[in-house]
This record gives sequence, C-alpha cells and structure tokens, in this order.
Amino acid sequence: MAPGPVGYTCPEIDRRQDELSRLADSLEAAADDARSIRDALEDLRRANDMLREWGSAQEERADDLEEELREAQKELLELHAEVDRLNREINNCY
Repeated sequence: MAPGPVGYTCPEIDRRQDELSRLADSLEAAADDARSIRDALEDLRRANDMLREWGSAQEERADDLEEELREAQKELLELHAEVDRLNREINNCY
C-alpha cells in the first residue's frame, strides 16, 4: 500500500512558531540585560576615572603638605636653636 498524504501539520507548525516567539522574546530580554550591564560598566568606568583623578590630586596635595611640614619642622629646629643661643647670651650677661 502506498504511503498516505502528509498529515495535518498546522498545529505542529503553530507550536514551533510559538517556541520561536518565546525564544526571540527571551533573546531580546537577554540583549536588553546585556545592554544594561554594558551601560553600567561604562558608568563604572567614568566613576573610576573621576576617582582616579581625585586620588591623584589628593596624592599631589599630600606630597605638597609633607614638604611644607618638613620645611616647618626644619624652621622650628632653627628657631629652637636661636632661642637656645639667645638664652645663653642672656645668661652670659648676668
């Protein structure tokens, strides 16, 4: 006996189309998530750049302040030595 004609396939085609639609929706959602993550990473990149610039400025400021402190400490030592010298000079007058 010869094989019969192709059976009614519309329900199977409909099921496959529904599966593809759900898959497409899932892929679109995943793509949206990926874009959101990419945008968040770019925001993070900009924030890191700003933080790096701020940190560099603070490091430079700290270096300047450390140099000022060294100079002030040196001047203080010189002033103490001058006070000691003047005290000796006063004591020698008596």
